[in-house]
Amino acid sequence: RSGARQGGSTSHTPRVRAALLIVQAAISVMLLVGAGLFVRSLVNARSARLGWNPDPVVVVVPNFRGLVLDSVTMDATRRALLDAARAIPGVRSVARVNSMPFATSYRMLFVAGIDSVQRLGRFNFQATTPDYFDVVGTRIVHGRGLTSQDRGESGRVAVVSQSMARALWPGEEPIGQCFRMDADTMPCTRVVGVAEDVVQQNFSDAERLLYYLPDEGPAPARPGNRIWIRFSGGDPSARLEAVRRAIQRVMPPPGYVTVSRLEDVVDTQRRSWTL
Repeated sequence: RSGARQGGSTSHTPRVRAALLIVQAAISVMLLVGAGLFVRSLVNARSARLGWNPDPVVVVVPNFRGLVLDSVTMDATRRALLDAARAIPGVRSVARVNSMPFATSYRMLFVAGIDSVQRLGRFNFQATTPDYFDVVGTRIVHGRGLTSQDRGESGRVAVVSQSMARALWPGEEPIGQCFRMDADTMPCTRVVGVAEDVVQQNFSDAERLLYYLPDEGPAPARPGNRIWIRFSGGDPSARLEAVRRAIQRVMPPPGYVTVSRLEDVVDTQRRSWTL
């Protein structure tokens, strides 16, 4: 308008204005589409089936503050912590685990007839106690879960995920199959059950190669101390302090425990979509 009033050349002005409007409209459309895709990704991340349910689960992490206990005392302490968790009013089931979701443990595997199991993907494991599948709600789809009899030499058993069974023994019956950990000269670990696939590394990871070992069997190199508690109902957030007090009573000094919701762990993985 200023150019027109001053009598300057205006032949290029409409074209520049039109070009700027087109660019602005195109950028706006891109931003709207991008925002829509991000919102859809967040909805998908929140609604995605994990294969386990974190909502009713509370996580207890003991910290021994450098206290060194002999193996007998440590085993007794771990059992006392588990018993104290079971005695809390409203508790449905309790499990001890060696790793948290999205931070699972890994060991080399060897299977007869497969040159390199590692080429098939990363096979993570969770060492845990028999009530684990009830605590997290993961379904056993074939065979059985872990039991209290799976300890000592009888504990060379495992429950494998559906994806792991398909990857290692395609078209075969997985129950009774053998795999070895750490070296091909180690004793067999026999498959006793198949569990549904679960999210383990991140929401977008297509691999669901996971197996479960008895916490008191001979296989776990580092038994876990974390305790997962599932309540029968109600908001677990309201129970955190009661759980902390109950577990703290059996912690050897100067140790202490921290308590949180398992849902908070999942929310950290959704943070990028939320932002």
